[in-house]
Amino acid sequence: MVKLTFYNKLNIEISSDDDYEIDLIRSLLTTREKIRKFNYKTKKTQWVTEEVSQYRIKRNKVYVGAGYLSILEEFLIEEDIEYEVIGKPEIDKIKIKDNWIERFKNHPKGEVYSKAQLEFAKVVEENNKGVLSLHVGSGKGDMIVALVDSFLSDETKSGNVVLISYSAKVCEELKERLKQFSIESERVKVIQPTGYCRRTAYKTDEELFEWDSNVSLFIADECHHFTASSWKEYAERCQPDYIYGFSGSA
Repeated sequence: MVKLTFYNKLNIEISSDDDYEIDLIRSLLTTREKIRKFNYKTKKTQWVTEEVSQYRIKRNKVYVGAGYLSILEEFLIEEDIEYEVIGKPEIDKIKIKDNWIERFKNHPKGEVYSKAQLEFAKVVEENNKGVLSLHVGSGKGDMIVALVDSFLSDETKSGNVVLISYSAKVCEELKERLKQFSIESERVKVIQPTGYCRRTAYKTDEELFEWDSNVSLFIADECHHFTASSWKEYAERCQPDYIYGFSGSA
């Protein structure tokens, strides 16, 4: 039997007494991809094909991101392998406030855009994580603010909120949008994670670590741009209950 144990909110530990079952799962979580590499001797960039593992090994145990749970379950059922999910956290979803729903219903650009925003509200109420890909002009900024506002207004949710983006410019735009709707709170931060994680205080300041550790809602804007590992490291530092990526690209 395969055991899928939630090691924490973001990671699953995979174990089994049968090495064959573990090998099957490792094969599932390994892909062959073309990767562009720079050769410092020839000063040229070339494409190479490598095996890329979506899992990691730690003390002879296999770990994978919690987002892979549904894929693992589907695979194990298809292979007729017994499995058990242990310690899956139960999290109440975020309900978008009624005033935002009314705003979405009356999108100035018409029904197509209104439908996109209302669909966003429905998706958020059904999922505590995921990536929302939206066409340009659909009001992504309003959706992000609605999500933050709805979370802060819910008395059952006491954690902090962090919004991250790949560029300082986008971060400033997010701050202005929050200010536009009078959302100012010590529970909310907008950061560019690459610079933030390099700060000395990031590793040494206990109050900063405590604030980060209490992040419950994690939002990544323009998430398709992220290539550095710092934003992932920050997500693991936060261990959020809710994690959403927003993108204007597919």
